[in-house]
Amino acid sequence: NAALARETRALESFFDAVAMDNGRYASGQRELFYGLEAGAVQRIICWDQLATVRYELTSSVSKQTKVAYFTPTKRNPTPNVRDLIDSSTCDEASGDRFEVTSSSPLVEWLCENYGNYGVTLDLVTNNSYQGAMLVNGFGGLGATLRYTLDLSQL
Repeated sequence: NAALARETRALESFFDAVAMDNGRYASGQRELFYGLEAGAVQRIICWDQLATVRYELTSSVSKQTKVAYFTPTKRNPTPNVRDLIDSSTCDEASGDRFEVTSSSPLVEWLCENYGNYGVTLDLVTNNSYQGAMLVNGFGGLGATLRYTLDLSQL
């Protein structure tokens, strides 16, 4: 099966980068998007059932836009704006508040936007040992990098 072979190659490349421990991989949203903004990401490997939602929030006064991510849980299935954005960035005295202007599943957003970053995107399942390891050990989201990035301060 060609799809399974492609998935296996993508996962192997990610886990090879992890094993080398040379700073040429990223895992989780924060590291992935830092790497994307730096132009360092070569390949994104994403679990096809990732529940994380990407939110865009806009300030009512300054019109500043922020992006936040939220992964629903049974205890907290839907976020409020305070869950999404640090309240210290809102100047409530001036009446500046952030409102959610758009939201979409992160998997969907990645499928629509990965090309804008010049990267490849591989959606994988958790049906294999390596796929389950990506989901359980790395939150279902990883990337191989073109060059080394120091992600330790994120």
